[in-house]
Amino acid sequence: MKHENKNIPEQHEGIQTDTISSVKHESERGAIEHFLVVKARLLNISEWDKVCGRASANFKLTDAFGNPVTRKPAPGDHIRIDLPPPKTDDGEGYEWVMIEQVDDQSDSSSDEEYLAIKVHPTKSPLNSKRAVAHFFEPETSSTFLVKRSRSFIQAEVHGRNEVPNTHAGSLWGKVRNVFVALGAMLGVSKLQWKSLVRGLVKK
Repeated sequence: MKHENKNIPEQHEGIQTDTISSVKHESERGAIEHFLVVKARLLNISEWDKVCGRASANFKLTDAFGNPVTRKPAPGDHIRIDLPPPKTDDGEGYEWVMIEQVDDQSDSSSDEEYLAIKVHPTKSPLNSKRAVAHFFEPETSSTFLVKRSRSFIQAEVHGRNEVPNTHAGSLWGKVRNVFVALGAMLGVSKLQWKSLVRGLVKK
């Protein structure tokens, strides 16, 4: 495979998670055609909850100011995540991540191609609070990756340096973030991402 792993940061502290799902086609031509669908699903962030196919978090792609947009994601955009209670006060009730990188190495004439989106927690663009509006620290990253190798297609989510965010703007926020982060580390996020990767590669 090409250099898709460059989009996955090194692990230094906290928890590391890796969630993967794959399918194999009978022909490379079939895989090439299906990969176009898989890429479109990954890029359509506001429809990820439907891709998951079950009750899940709600995702919305926004611009740098928090305004919902209907286009492909770009660096500097945000993803607004609506989780079940308890909610975060710092994020107007939402978790927020910023898109750091979109690496699209699509080439249907090649044996291998991939698309990766890397994000990290950030403060809400909807208010002037300085606190990061997410249950993980800003050094945490998530990399969403789909790739094709000949007739083989794979979707992956890689979490790195997942550490609870204890720098919220209030005592309640700190307690809430630790509670939600521990739940994520104990498997809640794994279930979410497993549903997503399966939905992305579904034929």
